[in-house]
Amino acid sequence: MNRASKGIFPLLLLAFGASHSGCGELGAFLAGTQVPGVLNNAQEATDGQNGLACWDTNGNWLADPEEDVNEDGFHNAEDCQGADGADGADGADSEVPGPEGPQGESIIGPTGLTGQAGTNGITTTIMLTIVVITRPGDQLCVVHNGEPICVSPEGADAHLRDGDEYCGRCE
Repeated sequence: MNRASKGIFPLLLLAFGASHSGCGELGAFLAGTQVPGVLNNAQEATDGQNGLACWDTNGNWLADPEEDVNEDGFHNAEDCQGADGADGADGADSEVPGPEGPQGESIIGPTGLTGQAGTNGITTTIMLTIVVITRPGDQLCVVHNGEPICVSPEGADAHLRDGDEYCGRCE
């Protein structure tokens, strides 16, 4: 037997519940090999029994087909991967704004039709009443035929009704 098989046999014997002590030639061959869970006749036990492999989910020390979780034909640590955890919470929004995006394409549509002409508005004349407080003997200025003249308050009233313009007090 070669050295590689020396490491496999103890595990196979252990998997089937066998002990190498008292196994004749095979026991003598394995006497120098440390096998988890099995004491050699010539050695003192100092450590406790080794634990189960992480893939041995039913604890029977056998490589059961359902324990090959990733179905690669091997019973090893790759079969010990748990299910993916839940997604973590989203991170906080940044106070710093992101870069501004590119300017979009500017599209100018065709000019619309010219609208219908509107009707002319109504012309209105506004009559303005000017109240001038006068004292006896005061004279008011009106523009009559393009010339400013000074008249009494009663005369100014007549001129303004005829379309003349008021231009203030006469001094």
